[in-house]
Formats: sequence, structure tokens, C-alpha cells
Amino acid sequence: MAVDRRSRSAALGRAVLVVIAAAYLLFLVGLPLVNVYGEAFARGLSGFRDGLAAPPARHAVKLTLLVVAIAVPANTAFGLAAAWVIARRRSAAARIVQVVLDLPLALSSTVIGLLVVLAWSPTIGLLGGVVRASHVKVLFAWPALVLTTIVVTLPYVAREVLPALHQVDRAEEEAATVLGASRWQIFWRVIFPAIRSSVLYGVILCAARAAGEFGAVSVVSGKLIGETNTLTLHVERAYAEYESVPAFAAASLLTTVGLVGARSAPKSKGAMRPKARASTSRPLRGRYAQHERFLVIANRARPFRSVSRRRARAGARRPGRSARPAPCPVRPPRPGRGRAAGPARRRRGRTAARAR
Repeated sequence: MAVDRRSRSAALGRAVLVVIAAAYLLFLVGLPLVNVYGEAFARGLSGFRDGLAAPPARHAVKLTLLVVAIAVPANTAFGLAAAWVIARRRSAAARIVQVVLDLPLALSSTVIGLLVVLAWSPTIGLLGGVVRASHVKVLFAWPALVLTTIVVTLPYVAREVLPALHQVDRAEEEAATVLGASRWQIFWRVIFPAIRSSVLYGVILCAARAAGEFGAVSVVSGKLIGETNTLTLHVERAYAEYESVPAFAAASLLTTVGLVGARSAPKSKGAMRPKARASTSRPLRGRYAQHERFLVIANRARPFRSVSRRRARAGARRPGRSARPAPCPVRPPRPGRGRAAGPARRRRGRTAARAR
């Protein structure tokens, strides 16, 4: 009786917590979402379409896509390189890279925009001489928008790839190296399949953050209509001028991008890596198990063997170059041979000698 009472109270406590969490999310997230889409379609589909078809809105969408198209590939390449350095190196450079990745998360985006102004201003900037000599307009133009967006979205890809990269076994890379794979082949065939979903999620998060950036771009853009107004700045200007439907129509686009990014999150950390193939052989023990594990990894990297042999034959055909020998397949030692079998063999020999 007491057990049933405790179980009922526990179930009631869980239900109360679920209701409180759902009400909290509904109040903070659900109602604003409903308001955004409701105001965007307040005048029907034609009003929504007219709000996005205005010349300032079209220019804002194009400029936002341009900034995202430049910032996301740049941060993807940097994020992969930074995650590799942090995961595979234990040096001062790796710690410095980790600190650099944490700075955009610790600083306000407005402060980042101010730092870009202090760096690239032609009058007071640290690189003002270079800007004046090159006759390139950085501030109050699209290059400043790209620079600030790259800095703000710097850590997203690296932070998503780093946990998945820590889960990749170094033995797989070493086995591919032994089998003659190049560094690019190791990355594309061994490492990238294990971190593919993390890279995709980091790219989506980076794109959503780049499209929705407001504080930093408002500092460096100058808010010039039809020139440096991104989609977020267009929403602010339209709402300030009491154009509610165009403002909420543009805001609904940004909201949809954010929802798609949140929906594409990986289900679990285990989904980052492909499932290991089940071994059909009988499990071994001791040093034989290490050889069996190496052979399983070598079978995954089997395409590298043919590549190495083709390279060896190509090197042999070229005059003046020595042929690179093809790697030999590694096989586990047979039971009953090696150092462990020496004493047993000697005992059998002494027993045979006594019998004679």
C-alpha cells in the first residue's frame, strides 16, 4: 500500500514538472512564434508576398544570402582545422586556438562590431593605412558585414565537430597510414564518415546564426537602405516605420531558418559515428585480440591497398624513381608459435630425450 502511494506521488510529481516545463516553453517560445507567423499572414498570402517583394526587402535577402554564402564555408574550413588541432595536438597552439574559439561566445556581438570598426576604420583603425592605400571600402559596405559575421559565427562548426572527432579511434587512422593511404584519403574515407552529421549540424547552426545576426552588423553597416541593410536590419527599419506586415514577413523567414536548424539536431551522440561491423570470428584474448582488432580496421581501409599498389607500379614505370613496395597484409600469429611456445617445445624435447 505504501509502495503504491509512493509510486503515485512520484508519477504526480513528474506530471507536474512536465506541465510546468511545457507552460514555460509555451509562454516564452510558442506564443512569440504564433505571433510572428500570425502577423506575417495578417493580410493573407498576397500581403505576405507583397511585403517580401518590395525592393528593400529583396535587396536585404540578397545581401544576407551573400554574407551567409561567404561566412559559412570560411567557418566550416576553419572549424574543421581548429577541431583537428585541438583534438590531435597537446601543445600551446591548441590551447590558443581553443581560447580564440571561446572569445566570440564570451563577447557581446556589439563589442565585436566595435572591434571591427577599431581595426578597419580608415581614420582611427589599426589597419587604416592599409585600407587607405588599397582604396577598398570596408566599413559601411558588405566586406565589414562579412568580417563581423565570420567572427561572430566562428565557434559553431568547431564546437560541433570536436566531440565527434574525440570519438574517432586513432587506430583507424594508423591502420590506413600503414596500408598506404594519403592524408586526404584518411580524412575523406576514415575521419569524415564519422563526423559527417556533426559537420552538417554545425553548418546549419552557423548559417542560422549568420542570417540572424543583428548587433555586430548594425555597428558596421551604417544601415543604408538598399546598400548595407541585411534582413535583420530591414526588420528593424520596417517595424520602426510601422510597416508591420513586411517586418513580420521578413522575420518569419529568419524564424523558419532557426526552426530548421533546431530540427536538424542529431538525435544522440552515438548517431555521429557509423555502427561497427559485427565480427563473425571467435573472440580472442591477449595479444591475439589486438591483432584481430587491427585486421578488422584494415578491412575497412582495404581500398587503400589497391591505391598503394597502383602507386608502386606507376613509380616502377617511371625512369629514375624507385618503386614503392606495396604493403603486405598483416596476419595474426598462429597459436603455438612465438616466444610463448619456446619453453613448451624445450620441455617436449627433454622428455623425448629421456625416453630414448
